[in-house]
Amino acid sequence: MKSIPSLPLVRGVALSGITAAVFSLSVIASRAGDPEWPSWRGPTSSGHAKQDERADTPARFDPAEGTRWKIALEGWGDSTPVAADGRIFFTSQVGRTGASPNYKGPPPRLSVEARDLADGALLWRDEFGPASVARTHAKNNLATASCATDGIHVFSLFGSGDLMCHTVTGELLWRRDLTADYGTLNLLHGHGASPVLAGGRLIVAFGHTPTPFSDEPTAEDKAFARAYYLLGVDPETGENIYEVKRSLPENARNAFGTPIVIRTEGPDAHDELVLGAHGIVYAHDPTTGRELWRCRGIGEDVIPSPVRDEHHIYVPSTFNGPTITIRPGGSGDVTETHRVWSNAKLNPWIASPILAEGRIYIATNNGVLRCADTGTGEVIWEERLEGEFYASPVLAGGLIHFITEDGDLIAMRPGDKLEVVARTPLGEPVIASPALAGGSLIVRTKAHLIRIDPARTGN
Repeated sequence: MKSIPSLPLVRGVALSGITAAVFSLSVIASRAGDPEWPSWRGPTSSGHAKQDERADTPARFDPAEGTRWKIALEGWGDSTPVAADGRIFFTSQVGRTGASPNYKGPPPRLSVEARDLADGALLWRDEFGPASVARTHAKNNLATASCATDGIHVFSLFGSGDLMCHTVTGELLWRRDLTADYGTLNLLHGHGASPVLAGGRLIVAFGHTPTPFSDEPTAEDKAFARAYYLLGVDPETGENIYEVKRSLPENARNAFGTPIVIRTEGPDAHDELVLGAHGIVYAHDPTTGRELWRCRGIGEDVIPSPVRDEHHIYVPSTFNGPTITIRPGGSGDVTETHRVWSNAKLNPWIASPILAEGRIYIATNNGVLRCADTGTGEVIWEERLEGEFYASPVLAGGLIHFITEDGDLIAMRPGDKLEVVARTPLGEPVIASPALAGGSLIVRTKAHLIRIDPARTGN
């Protein structure tokens, strides 16, 4: 194990003396290949394995016969592991803060760590104290956001406001305290959005809801309340290249979803950073932060993230909000021109949807699974499965893999009727979404990290 000393934390950004040299070498260095699972929901931000791996990845993952390794974790967290070049990266919290804003116990410790994909061995771990102790939900903690990696660097964000960059070998390049500029991330259920790499920027989205930490809001609460921020951070230094701030109304709800990046079609093809927040879907230029378009029609609360196919973006909501479908590439308010359909029955609450073979699949936190036509939004079937769904599903080898909160791994074949191929228990609660790396399923339970190799017999 390689122990990493933390840099002194000061207002703004603490930089390592080797930062500039490491990033300069990174420009020259030749990558072995793109990371297998670079961020939340993988290389397409939609829960799919790489296109060239789908046909070769056997479909069914059976914990009973396919567990290659299972390691106990010192801390816990709901962040999805990311993977690059034979390494797995994830964040954790050691010690609980409690869901109450008035928690008076000792502050937790936070960590970023790397494991060997081959055997689960610990490669390095950086543990440190948080910049702040923010409010969380009973089902999550300060280590809910997933890392992002380009195969050379690992970027991590915590609900405490700690934002940092390591090399994949564990050198800490910079660490930033977001609370120095934006106050405690005062979100009702704790911060959840993961950082995203796009347009040469590290994209960070977060907000402050109207719920204060106490009955008597502090001056900081008042200064930063009711605002939502989108930052384009320089990956080399951790400093802002741009900042988008939206003030929120008194009745503003919560936004936890992670933005996704899509590429438009045609001669003017360009990247768009898409996120849903506070009843509106926004698209920004990821390089400059400029708003490109907006579309009304989603719910005020947004926990799940959008998904996309070659032609459309599908944006879900929480509580009673609908899922809507949008054609990208517009300008200004595109509600009337680019919104294709809206369906309030397609409401996942927590887990993000997944697309397969012209269908969108949405699993709810009360155990209902729905399948709808991506072209029309019409529900084709809905079935109740035993269990609740908080983890977002993945697609590999022609099967969709769901995990219930109780830890049941469910393999389902896409189609116009429910066909469960296998349901096998992991025996532990699961909130974190799984990842795909090395042809295997990487699952993080509340206590363990598990690599499950594909079953070699049958589907």
